[in-house]
Amino acid sequence: MDIEPMSDGMIRQRRNLLLICCILGFTKYAEIKIEKLTLLGMQFSDLGNPQSLYTGIWVLFLYFSIRFYQYFMQEGLKKIRLGHHHSLEESIGSSIRKYAAKNHPGCTVNFSQVEQLKNNDWQYSITTPYNSDGMEGNSAKIKSVLFSKVNLWRCHYTALWKLTVNSNIITDYLLPVALAIAVVYFCFSGGEVSLINTLTNIKN
Repeated sequence: MDIEPMSDGMIRQRRNLLLICCILGFTKYAEIKIEKLTLLGMQFSDLGNPQSLYTGIWVLFLYFSIRFYQYFMQEGLKKIRLGHHHSLEESIGSSIRKYAAKNHPGCTVNFSQVEQLKNNDWQYSITTPYNSDGMEGNSAKIKSVLFSKVNLWRCHYTALWKLTVNSNIITDYLLPVALAIAVVYFCFSGGEVSLINTLTNIKN
């Protein structure tokens, strides 16, 4: 499966989103309370509004999430679909060849692409070896076989599993999305860094 590597811009947005997710998650889990701030070598021991720092973290989270979403829609979604298509094609081809080897040994399977199979109402053909027809000629029989919906769904699941385990497409593009959703759920309420607390302080 020949798919272009992740672009530099996508790598940056992915790194930023993963980093801010880790900061938010760890701050909530460790129940960290920010009481002083060090900036450019200067230490500020008294913060009049510590909640402003949590608000800043959530603003960064929102910004990095939007930036990652933009790159994901332009690049990631296309690569996930392409990867799944290639994986599905391999899975269907393997299923068809196994069926032919078991039920029609020695025959030739006429299958190359999923689109071709789809356009042919999910039917493919199997050609038997050439045999003498008794009239100084050779003949071959062509049998049409229906690829069932059960096999199709099985191949979909197999393709998704192989895409997840055997390639880095899912972890590259969907792991940050899953982590961001988990962080929002985990940090939604409870504690100073929670989203509810931050929104309440902004409102007040």
